Amino acid sequence: MNSATHPRLRLEFPLWLTSRPHRRRAIAIFRVLMLGVVLLAATRLLSIHPLSILSALMLVGVSFYPIFRWARDSDGTLPIFPLFALTLAPAYGLQVLARHPVVMEYPPTSHFAASLKLSAFLLVAIAVWLAVTRRPTRPERRLYILPWDRLVWLSLAAVAVGAVFEVVVRLGLVALPQQASSAIRFTASNVALFGCFYGAYVWGRRGFGAPAILFYLACLGVIAALLAADFVIASIVLYVIVGLAGFGIARGRIPLLFLVGLLIALSILHAGKSDVRERYARSTAHIEEVPKRMRDWGELGLRATREKLEGGEHLAPRRRTDLLQRVSLMHLFLLAQDRMPDQLPRLNGATYRLVPRILVPRLLMPNKPRAHDGTHLMGVHFGLITWEGTRTTTIGWGLPNEAYVNFGLVGLLALGLLLGAGLGQVERLVRGYPVNSLRFILAIVVLRTMINTEMSSGVFASTLLQGTVATLAVSMVVMRKVPWPRDAHEPEASA
Repeated sequence: MNSATHPRLRLEFPLWLTSRPHRRRAIAIFRVLMLGVVLLAATRLLSIHPLSILSALMLVGVSFYPIFRWARDSDGTLPIFPLFALTLAPAYGLQVLARHPVVMEYPPTSHFAASLKLSAFLLVAIAVWLAVTRRPTRPERRLYILPWDRLVWLSLAAVAVGAVFEVVVRLGLVALPQQASSAIRFTASNVALFGCFYGAYVWGRRGFGAPAILFYLACLGVIAALLAADFVIASIVLYVIVGLAGFGIARGRIPLLFLVGLLIALSILHAGKSDVRERYARSTAHIEEVPKRMRDWGELGLRATREKLEGGEHLAPRRRTDLLQRVSLMHLFLLAQDRMPDQLPRLNGATYRLVPRILVPRLLMPNKPRAHDGTHLMGVHFGLITWEGTRTTTIGWGLPNEAYVNFGLVGLLALGLLLGAGLGQVERLVRGYPVNSLRFILAIVVLRTMINTEMSSGVFASTLLQGTVATLAVSMVVMRKVPWPRDAHEPEASA
């Protein structure tokens, strides 16, 4: 195993990040994905204007560049910014090629203008990110470590806590206080995601026996089933991404067949989501209703998928949208670009001014804004939703769209500067540190936050703050502060 030994603990270093051969394998995978995008664009030449196709390829290319650069030149940094940039490809660049019905209502010139602005945002972020991550990192003399034996049992305990919490809440055995309900739910989710990542890491390092693997999968299965019973796909996807990241970092590869099967399953569930939500009228599922809801969802999804494959032109637009179109943020950017500033004024920082109050604990400010109020403000500003409707529905906008809605292109470029500098600094500070160190765990909190493409600044700030506070609180109990070993792992030792 690729680890260093210390009398009091075992240091675990990320195989995938620190091994050049494994990163070369990642380059090969991403090249195949880029080739797939180019082939998809070729099939659209007769049905989509060439300028729109050029716009899509330009933005996808810029989105992919950081992950290629990281895989080629990285010396053990966690690819937080490259993965964030990569999420912009499906959310923005691929929406033209997917023929999103709302995106295609705009002319090719609008597609090209939007792609240029978003590419400029990414290029600024990339330039700053490269400048920051090139700076060397000096290990501290002492570091906080979660010992390996504690990491093994704590990861299992964390997923168990997440599963028990969901079951107890569904059974009504515990009534959460209204003022602290969201904070408690978020903390439980954070604990479960910690267990999901590090349980997958231990599994990838072959640190679990068969009973432990079954227990780990059973707990995650309970969490996923209860989330699915409320027809929430995004939260399930988050657990899957976090788990795959932990396993991949440990084993040096991603189980591609599992990933393909999962994408097929999610596509089927997405196809039936509208129908199943209508059937259950958005009611919260009790635990005894979970099996029936899951069965109905699967049946409706298979039926909708079959109808679409047989010729979906007769289907309502809401039932024709596929999983890729579901993650779209491009149509919102095009809406803002089309209407601002001529038809609607810019918000001039209105959503950002909510953030300081959002960060105040609700116990101190009972009437503080909701974390999603910045998101809701943008939806109401454009007439997409009413304030009453925000109680049950959220239209995600994402950080780039929020910056553009507030300050136009200047805001977008400023966001690129901040994200490139901030995420680059986190990557630099965690370079060369073991996976079971406090720095690395906090970096995982940042990474988990950044892969949520629909979040606004309020959600970003509150999620990051609560995750950081919870991690620091737990670290005071379970971590040890020890000297940095002289024989600690060098990033390219396994290349």
